[in-house]
This record gives sequence, structure tokens and C-alpha cells, in this order.
Amino acid sequence: MNNQLERMRLRNFQSSELVLFGPTHDFGLMDQRDRDYILRSNWKHFTKNMPDGSGFQEFLAPVLGRGIFAVDGEEWSDHRKISSHLFAANALRQKMETVFVQHSQRLIELLTRHRLNQVIDLQEVMQAFTFETICEIAFGCEPGALEAALIHQEKIDFLVRFDRAQNLCFNRLVLPQVVWKLLRYLNVWYERQLSEDSAELRAYVLRIIQERKRKMQEESAAIAAARESDDKYGDILSMYMKAAQDSKKPYLAEDDYLQDVVLNFMVAGRDTTSSTLINLFRELSGRPEVVQKMLREMEDVLKSPKNAGPKTHISWDHIKYLPYSNAVVNETLRMYPPVPGDFRICTETCKLPSGITVPKGSRVTVLVTAIGRDPHLWENPDEFIPERWLNAEDPSQPCKRIPDTLPVFWGGPRTCLGKDAARLEVLSVAHSLLSSGIRFQLLPDQDDKIKIGPVQFYEEGVKVKVERLT
Repeated sequence: MNNQLERMRLRNFQSSELVLFGPTHDFGLMDQRDRDYILRSNWKHFTKNMPDGSGFQEFLAPVLGRGIFAVDGEEWSDHRKISSHLFAANALRQKMETVFVQHSQRLIELLTRHRLNQVIDLQEVMQAFTFETICEIAFGCEPGALEAALIHQEKIDFLVRFDRAQNLCFNRLVLPQVVWKLLRYLNVWYERQLSEDSAELRAYVLRIIQERKRKMQEESAAIAAARESDDKYGDILSMYMKAAQDSKKPYLAEDDYLQDVVLNFMVAGRDTTSSTLINLFRELSGRPEVVQKMLREMEDVLKSPKNAGPKTHISWDHIKYLPYSNAVVNETLRMYPPVPGDFRICTETCKLPSGITVPKGSRVTVLVTAIGRDPHLWENPDEFIPERWLNAEDPSQPCKRIPDTLPVFWGGPRTCLGKDAARLEVLSVAHSLLSSGIRFQLLPDQDDKIKIGPVQFYEEGVKVKVERLT
């Protein structure tokens, strides 16, 4: 069980203050007025870093560097402009559809051939799956993580280091700054491992970047002939490099900076979506009635001429016609948000709408997991009830949107750009697996303790038996 949730239950889901080492304060906020103030109306004064550089860029530097998740101000704005343009590109959206379907079919093939009627760690498999999809979509490469997980029951070295580096970075959150900085200076204990992992990750990513640059040079004539169209660039990294060049800001196209871009996309495209898929299939395991409702809705939509024409897979155009399936995804996100909590640093002493005074330099944390289980906001909050997201009078109406009350994708100007792509991937994978007859039966008596880290994963994994209906 999530420690954050246990603590907030003891506090009746009320805002709280934790005095950390020295003068540092950490506020866990549960008041909606305060969240609106931080996420929207006064968001520029609640940043990821202080002017002196302390913050996300400091303790997450080995993984995120100066990527979009770790910076503020002009650097963040530059990232945001390029990334928002990329996500709107038609070719990229079409590529996402194709990749999700192709990789889902590959997953079905591997499960059927190698793991039918056997026990697998669903967490390892879904992490490998989403890593494969983001690598093809974003960088045009296939690292072989899914085959390693299902054929050899191994985790490729990059993912071992990737997960460990993120978790080790979070050690810096719980240790006094002077302690972890001394450990880093001396290059001992976990800081030594973190340094080694970071170096290997960046070497791996640099090879991706250099290969992409080589291919772009080979195709330069064709690209120049169609320079007006982003559709000629087949992956996010190529499109990002072109946009960086066109922005006339040379630092965006430097190798060190592009390494940060790649690692940030990996965190975004692999971790959060795999967390949602893991928890979706955990819940579906014991709910055959929910599975049948989703399948019936999806098949009806795919056959209907009015819903973008008959197709065999879920597309962008189909999402709005799937109220029940979207409700299942929303309920999964409510109960198991991928990022259980996120904080910002107050750059100026201020008084929140609830009356709490926040000193300059304090952390304010939005406790997303606790918000999703708050009985003041949700009836029967610990029950999986997709119907809560449907129109009670007409369930065929579009599913209710996730409200500002529940900032699963953060909110305001820093709302997650990839939230729609993540939903498409989850629905596409769910349809492919369920319609093929693949089912995951959750083994009983598993520990659901959450790992310490930026994204919600389970310490002991998720053991399921792979079955296929005949």
C-alpha cells in the first residue's frame, strides 16, 4: 500500500506540513483552492527549481538533466513549444497508431508462443513493452526489451540501470542535502552506483543520437526537397533536431542536450503508460463483466461506419466513442495514478487561499494518490467503479473528463502533452489483447507495496498467469 495514502488517512485527508532537515518545509496540499493557485493562477512562483539551481535539476540531473521535466522559464518554454508542435504533427499521430497495434500483435505472439499457461511478471513485461513503443516512435530503434522479458525472462541492461538510477536519485530527496552532496563528492555508496548508471545510460543514448544524425545526413537531399513538411521526419528525435535547428537556438541541438531530451521522453513514454497498463490489467483480472463490456463497446465502435469507418484497431478517431472503456481507464488513473505525488518549490513567501503561509524555498506537494482516494471527493473511493465516470441518465454519452480536482496529468500551463497519446496506447493495447482472448489471472496474496521512486511501481512486481480463451 502507498505510504502517502496511509498517512493521509490518518490525517483525514487534510493538508499537512512536515518540517524537514534544517529550515526546509514540505507542505502536502489537499485543498482544491491551493492546487488551483499552484497549478494555474500563480504557477510561475511554484517552480521545479530555485534561482540558485537547487531543485529538480540538481537531484534528478543524472537522469533528467535539462530536459522538459526538470527545467523552468525560457528553457522549459523552448521545450514546450517544440514538443507541442511535434504531438500535433499528423505523421507522428499516425505512426503512434501503427506502432501500438504492431507491438501489441508482437506481444500476443510472444505470450502465446512462449508463456501461455505460465506465470510472468506483468510489471516487467509492460515496462518492456512501453519501452519498445517509445523507442520506435521517438527514436526509430528497437532495443529488444520485450523479447528479453518474454523469451529469456531477463531485463536488458539499459532498463536495469534506468530504473535503478531513477530510484537512486530519489534517495537525494530523503537525505539532508549536505549528506548526499558529500557522498557525490567522495563518489561512494549509492552515489557511485548512480554515477556509473548515468554514464552508461548517456553512452547508450548518445549512440542513438549519433545514428539518427547519420541517417538524417544520408537522407538530407530528400529532406531538403520536402523541408516544408514535418511529415517527412519519421520519429520524434529527428523532428526535434530539425525544430531545434529552425529555432535558431543552437544549444537545443547539442548532443548533451539531446541526451536529456531522449531520457525525458523515455521516462514519459515508458514509465507512466506502463504503470497504467499494469494496474488496468490487475483490475480486469477479477472482473470478467468489465472485460465483456469493454470488448462489446470496442467491437461495436469498430464495426460502425459512422465512427471513422470500419477498422480492426482502435484509432484516434474512435476514442471519443468509447465512454465505458474511457471510464475504465479513468478509474484506473484515479485509484493508481502513475505519478503518486509531485512537488514544486515556492520562490516567494506567500499565503495560500486556504490560509497556509508557505515560506520561500519550501516544497509544496500535490498528493495525487491521496486525492484520488479522498472520501470527501469520491463515494466509495477504494472501490473500482467505472460507472462513476458515465452519465447516469445516458451512459452512451461521452465519458466525463478527469477533473481539475484530480491532477493526474498535472494541470495548467504544465499539463502533460502526452496524455492523449497515453490513453490511445492503453485503449489500443487493451483491445488487442482482450479481443485476441489473452487474459491475465492475478496470483493471490501478493504484496502491493510501492517502490520509492517518481512513478508508481510495485516492489515485488505483479505475478499473473497467462491464459488464452479458446
